[in-house]
Amino acid sequence: MVETLFMKRFYLLLLPLLPLLFACSHREYDISEGFNKEVKLFENELTVPVGSIGPLQLGSILDKLFQIEGIGPLLAEFLKEGEDGYMNMFYSGNIFKLNVYEMEKELDDVSSPSSYTSSYESGYVGGLAGSVSFLGLRAMDQKVSFTATNPLRDPVQVSCTPSYNCIGPDDMVVAPIDGLDNFSLDYSGPTRVLDFSLPDNVITPLTFLSLYNLQLSLPARPTSRIMDKSGNVYFSLDFDYTGKLAVSEAFKFQLHDFSPGDVNLEIGKFNLSFCQVSLDLENSIPMQVGIDNVRVLMEDGKTVDENIQITSGIIIAGGTLEHPATTRITLAVEALEGTIPDIHGIMLDIDLAGQPGLEKPVVSTRQGVYMKSSSATLYGGITLPLNK
Repeated sequence: MVETLFMKRFYLLLLPLLPLLFACSHREYDISEGFNKEVKLFENELTVPVGSIGPLQLGSILDKLFQIEGIGPLLAEFLKEGEDGYMNMFYSGNIFKLNVYEMEKELDDVSSPSSYTSSYESGYVGGLAGSVSFLGLRAMDQKVSFTATNPLRDPVQVSCTPSYNCIGPDDMVVAPIDGLDNFSLDYSGPTRVLDFSLPDNVITPLTFLSLYNLQLSLPARPTSRIMDKSGNVYFSLDFDYTGKLAVSEAFKFQLHDFSPGDVNLEIGKFNLSFCQVSLDLENSIPMQVGIDNVRVLMEDGKTVDENIQITSGIIIAGGTLEHPATTRITLAVEALEGTIPDIHGIMLDIDLAGQPGLEKPVVSTRQGVYMKSSSATLYGGITLPLNK
């Protein structure tokens, strides 16, 4: 794409020179009997501005996550854009689901009101949220919404000792859930009973929720008090979890032999032996991006063209929306023998890592990469195909 933009601008630069090529009256410049339709110009070097491209934002790739092998489908299923534009992890689960008929069988005396007791109930946070800490990712602004259901005509008092657990590779947090220890639940379908926010300093993703010494106060003969015996006969407590995805300094992820797809740079006709592109790359994504082992693919999209070399070993610094990082990059494309052919595809290795020193490394769909202040330098001249 960079080469295509460059060549369009290069043709515009040549337009004022074309009359000079045809206006000479000397016979040695007479073209009436045919001429070579290729002109070689700027045989030392030529540097021209290419312009800017982007920004290429993360939001534009959300719909393509399913195409990434391995972690891609998991990201796509549990990672969504929130109303505030941040990447949010979502997960819904159940802490307990108790059948009234089964509960009544465990009661000693159903002729009078009594309590049903369970020593321990829990709900695990699965999906992406349950595994990101082991990938070196973190969560910020974590929230849990609790929803309960009572199938009886009578209100039921619920009491327990609730806590949340955040377990990561390097740290563990266990703390109480204020407001869930005692509440009354009237007959209803799913009813929100509590919205709970984890403290701001807890950035290890939530792992599971625990209820110790759960007690439900039940009326006499509770099965006779079921509102709709052909419908719901369960007490249940469910939860919805959300947390903003953040990148820790420990984050590392590698993609080997990654191909971005067809490139189709038609530059072979210009007979370039060496091309160098310099650019300033502005990155507001909170992670470093390492690019290595860049290879040019032949027309079949699989075979590596060993004759063409492209600069590798590039490190792009990470930043944030408020403080994007700018990295100066120089890319060189060289033909070891002959000239550079049309480039149909590339293959490369990508190393992603957390950027040290960022205050709030949350991930937003507005973050991305912006290429600016770019220029292309051609060495050894450029062959202009005038018949084009």
